[in-house]
Amino acid sequence: MTTTTPSLQDKNISPESLRLLAREGKFTCNTSGCCPGYVQANLVILPREHAFDFMTFCVRNFKACPLLDVTDPGNPHPPAWLAKGGADLRTDLPNYRGTCKV
Repeated sequence: MTTTTPSLQDKNISPESLRLLAREGKFTCNTSGCCPGYVQANLVILPREHAFDFMTFCVRNFKACPLLDVTDPGNPHPPAWLAKGGADLRTDLPNYRGTCKV
């Protein structure tokens, strides 16, 4: 398998389209530069016993770690205002680091 990094032109798609490609396993790259004009964030998944401490850290360091949302334990769906068209955190995110497929 050849590892490729998409050009910025290839990444100029809507967030909904990118999530669908990731869900189908057709986009597995880092999302840096994707969906210009939209907020990009990292996902952190923690055990419940560490979540409050991490949230407190983010609130106290909001410039370095802005917190966009916190889902309820076990809920893989961010709110509609954050992911227009719906999203599933279990399937709609590509690999952070790993084999890249476009």
